[in-house]
Amino acid sequence: MPVAGTPLARIGPNAILQLLAVLEARGGPRLCERVMSRAGIASLPDCSTMIDECIAVSLHHAVRAELSESAEDILREAGERTAAYILAHRIPPLAQRILKILPPPLSARLLSGAITRHAWTFAGSAGFRTLGPYGFELTRNPFAHGAVSDQALCGWHAAVFAGLYNALVSAAFDCTETSCIAQGDPSCRFELTRKYDKEQRQSDGVRRRLSAPFGNRQTGPTGSTRTSGLPRDIGTYDGT
Repeated sequence: MPVAGTPLARIGPNAILQLLAVLEARGGPRLCERVMSRAGIASLPDCSTMIDECIAVSLHHAVRAELSESAEDILREAGERTAAYILAHRIPPLAQRILKILPPPLSARLLSGAITRHAWTFAGSAGFRTLGPYGFELTRNPFAHGAVSDQALCGWHAAVFAGLYNALVSAAFDCTETSCIAQGDPSCRFELTRKYDKEQRQSDGVRRRLSAPFGNRQTGPTGSTRTSGLPRDIGTYDGT
């Protein structure tokens, strides 16, 4: 497999260390060797410091190519492990305690700012920006560049974001990649939503669809009831 990524760009070593840990847990050293061979990686680099982005990108691509059916789960688990490592070794305990006791909107704003300041550790050569306190965007994302897929591919990044928000803001977040370069989109975008908000919107949508055929029953001036259709109401529903 040809080496992908931007030459001389650097990225944090957990982009490969946590992925290899998942592979070893699932299939032992042989699975690690098989995927590394597919990636064209003869030996691991020095992981005591930032590593060549090309190595991490190639390994992620190799997981998708070699283990297509389980690749999404593997990459997400590696992202969860990466978030756990960051919490254990990179964010001071006092800062974590402060974020946990602050109101979630304020914690989210502070955390998104911290993620932005350290984006180079997981974004590599990609451009990175926040989309408010609950969203992120990667342009020129090397982990998706050159890939073609009918679904979003960047589960590792999504799992890192979700892991940090669940630990430090509120234990109720999902992170969804809403657009992906691999799908032909101009950038990879990630949105964090509270699980109960997401479930509530889905529930509201179901109730509206079920009530649409019957319309709204309204009381007329004489006490009689009349039915009015709902298309206008549904059309103005913005999902919030």
